[in-house]
Amino acid sequence: MGLFSGAFTGGKRGGKHYEVEVNREDLNAGAFEKAANERYENGYRIANLFQQGGNTVCVWERYE
Repeated sequence: MGLFSGAFTGGKRGGKHYEVEVNREDLNAGAFEKAANERYENGYRIANLFQQGGNTVCVWERYE
């Protein structure tokens, strides 16, 4: 499990089955869209997305 502040990352191809990221700042829709598309290209999809304590938490699942 990785814990990051700031923007979401694009992930690594063939990484762990699940990865968790926390965005501790305001969520930028454009940056999130870019990260989500990079994640998809790297074999991930969103398994769960929620807010907790004012933070956005995203669980990515590797589908390849």
